[in-house]
Amino acid sequence: MHYLNFSIFLLCIITFIDVFFTIKKPFILRINILILIINIFLLNYISFFNLKEGFLFKFFPVINVTIGINFILFINFIINNKINKWFIINLYSAFILASIFSIILFLYPSVYSFHNDQYTSFYVIPKYWYINIIRILFKLITLSTLLRLLYIYFKTSTANNLYKQILKNWMIKFLLLSFTVLINAIFLLFFNNSIYVINIFHYTIIFMSYTVLLTILYKPKFLSFHNYNFNIISYFDRSTSIVLSDYNFIIPFFNNQFYLNKDANLEKFCNENNIIDKDEFNDLIVSTYKMSFNNLINKNRVQYFLEIVISSKYQNYSIDALAQEAGFSSRHHLYKPFKKFHGGTPSDFLYFANDSLSG
Repeated sequence: MHYLNFSIFLLCIITFIDVFFTIKKPFILRINILILIINIFLLNYISFFNLKEGFLFKFFPVINVTIGINFILFINFIINNKINKWFIINLYSAFILASIFSIILFLYPSVYSFHNDQYTSFYVIPKYWYINIIRILFKLITLSTLLRLLYIYFKTSTANNLYKQILKNWMIKFLLLSFTVLINAIFLLFFNNSIYVINIFHYTIIFMSYTVLLTILYKPKFLSFHNYNFNIISYFDRSTSIVLSDYNFIIPFFNNQFYLNKDANLEKFCNENNIIDKDEFNDLIVSTYKMSFNNLINKNRVQYFLEIVISSKYQNYSIDALAQEAGFSSRHHLYKPFKKFHGGTPSDFLYFANDSLSG
């Protein structure tokens, strides 16, 4: 068994180096996976040296729940690319409970003991049974968060997208692993006075470590893209529910010059035109016009600015007034889009335009 633990140490180092050099963005995903690998290393370090009275063991619950939290964050950033409020509340709650449990172990060692002189046979002395409630709660919160996240993913993802199907198959391994760890936790809590169960626990740690590390190491290749974003792979399955038509886009945006509104944005346009899925609509704009909805707004504002500059009606207008006529809140908000979609500066263009008009 010691040889297996040692091999995990080596695999942790290899996986750490691989993640460090292959996953660049999002940065928080990279950091999260590295923390997960470090905690797996510490978990096996405790097992390798049987540190039942050591400092690391006292904070074993924190290490344990940190693995769970990072494991969940890892999956969340892959499939969701954002963090919901409920998600943060759950994970903070689990970590706080695990920290309280560890502090109790550290300050009051009399509340726990060991069967068979093994750190894995740890148990809370029966008269302090209420302390186990904390232990059970942080395990349940961690597991329920994982299951809810996976439920959301499997409910909303589509099998018509090859990339999402690869992710789904890849994450099934993590789902099976989570149930294995759950079964192990039940044994550890209630049946850890048996040498047989203790051995199961040891091998489950080894199995979990190998599975997580190898699954990370043999991740789908597109996760190593420097600009990986789950929304990018979603472009491949959003082609049927929304289409750009005269009614929902051409007339309100171009004919009615929606882009001239100073508060024009994606949310306002979708609300006014009864478009429910804003992300899907923006993806369709990107696919059609090769730019985001906000960039499309600014491009048409700049084009309108160029038109009114050479119009005699606006000949005596200042740059600031012209910028506001084009939908910009001020001249300062005009400069960057102008340079991007036309080149040069508005003042130079205005100078040459006036010069040509006077000539």
